[in-house]
Amino acid sequence: MAQRCPYLSTSAKSVLLGNKTLHHRSATAYQRESSDQIRYKIFKAHNEYLERIVQTASRYRINLAIDSAHHHLSLLLNTKVMLPAYLTTVGKIVVFERRKNPNDHGYQYIELPTLWVGSNRALPLDDVRTFFLALDNNVKQHTVAKVTTKTQLKAYYNALTYQLAFQFLMLTGARPTHAISLETRRCYGTLQSTLSDKGRYRTLYLCDYLQEAIKYYLLIQQNLLTQLGSHASSPFLWFLFDENNQPQPLNARSMRQFMHQHWPYKSSNVKKIVPYCLRHTFAQQALTSTNPQLTTQHIDRLMGHSSFGEHLGSDQCFPINKKILLEFLNPLPEKLYFSLDSTTLFSFSHTHLLQE
Repeated sequence: MAQRCPYLSTSAKSVLLGNKTLHHRSATAYQRESSDQIRYKIFKAHNEYLERIVQTASRYRINLAIDSAHHHLSLLLNTKVMLPAYLTTVGKIVVFERRKNPNDHGYQYIELPTLWVGSNRALPLDDVRTFFLALDNNVKQHTVAKVTTKTQLKAYYNALTYQLAFQFLMLTGARPTHAISLETRRCYGTLQSTLSDKGRYRTLYLCDYLQEAIKYYLLIQQNLLTQLGSHASSPFLWFLFDENNQPQPLNARSMRQFMHQHWPYKSSNVKKIVPYCLRHTFAQQALTSTNPQLTTQHIDRLMGHSSFGEHLGSDQCFPINKKILLEFLNPLPEKLYFSLDSTTLFSFSHTHLLQE
């Protein structure tokens, strides 16, 4: 039951079953839960499993007896039990240690500290919001004054490229070591795309915000190509232009340097903050989502974790599952304070670029 349970987290399953029986062994490396949370989930799951047994026994009138006592399991589990206070807190169960009082009169119960299990690479949400606000300000710096030259237009376009690349990583959970931009030939409109993930292709769903951001970006890209009189092409949907007006693909090094440059907090451990942390942050948001609450299988699908043939060509995403995934993805930009306000976006429809 634990292995098949959809709402028992991967961390809790690893405690009960060990890593070898998990759907994907790497899944625990992207999630972080406290021992109190895991303890609560296991306790809740066990009670649900026993309740199912009781309901089945009652339905089929199966007489389940306990050998060591002359009571039926159904009667035992249907009895109203008053739980102690520490078992009634929703979301966590703390653990206590009984210690003898120094004066030898009775015992006292000491609450033990919480332990954390899993990844510690997910970034605090407020820090992520501040980072993307810095990217937004970087883009707006190029639109404060009217764009009148090709150089200014290219600078705006390159700033927009970095912003879109980081938004893509944060809103899809894609591995920045595998995909910083979508391949043009594998992007079907702006609804969804296929992504090469460890040698296999999988479906990548794009939220409404990301679809609109890509549409706007491609408009600016086409405008720049027209102004440069360039017919340059790239296999990727978004890319940079160098000083020679040649397309250059984004790479892990340039993304890491750009992130360090715009990360809001300059500290000694800034090197630990890399684009890959956004994938961990995405996974943590999926794990803690309550509306909708995602199953373990939903999170595996979003993260591209597959062991049982969920890759492209073997996977069939039913409409209800796709709906749930999009219900999680679509509110993410608002949660992160992303803005795509038409009044703040620079319009090129009536812009006359001067020749330098």
